[in-house]
Amino acid sequence: MDYGKVLGEGIKFSVSPKRWLPFFVLDTFTLAVALTYIFRNVISISSIVSGATNVLALASIVLGMLIVLGILFVFWFLIRIYIVGGIIHQSVKPKEYRKSWTVSRHRYLSLLAVTVLVSLITGIIGAIPYIGW
Repeated sequence: MDYGKVLGEGIKFSVSPKRWLPFFVLDTFTLAVALTYIFRNVISISSIVSGATNVLALASIVLGMLIVLGILFVFWFLIRIYIVGGIIHQSVKPKEYRKSWTVSRHRYLSLLAVTVLVSLITGIIGAIPYIGW
C-alpha cells in the first residue's frame, strides 16, 4: 500500500472547499445566531452579574437563555449529522457530490441512531474512572 498516495488524496479531498464549506457555513451561522441572541440579552446578563435581580427572576432569565441556546445546539447537531453523512458518501464516491446529499437524507435516521448509540457508549465507558470515587 502506498501511504504517500493515500495521504495525498486525503489531503486533497479535505482541502477542497466543497468538502469543508458546508461545515464552515453551518458553524458560522450558528455562532452568529448565538452571539446575536446573547448580545440582545446583554441587559439581562448585566443585571445577573450586578446582582440587581432576585433569585426567582435570575433563575427564569438563566433558564430561558439556556433553553434557547440548547434548542439552537440541537438544531446545529442535527444539521451537522446530515452534512457528515454527505461527506462520508463523498469520501467513498467523490464524483457524486449532488447525490451524496440525497443519500445522506435517505440514511439520516440510521446516522442519527448510530451517533446517539456511540455517544451513549462513549459516555458510559468514559464514566468508568469516576465510579470508584
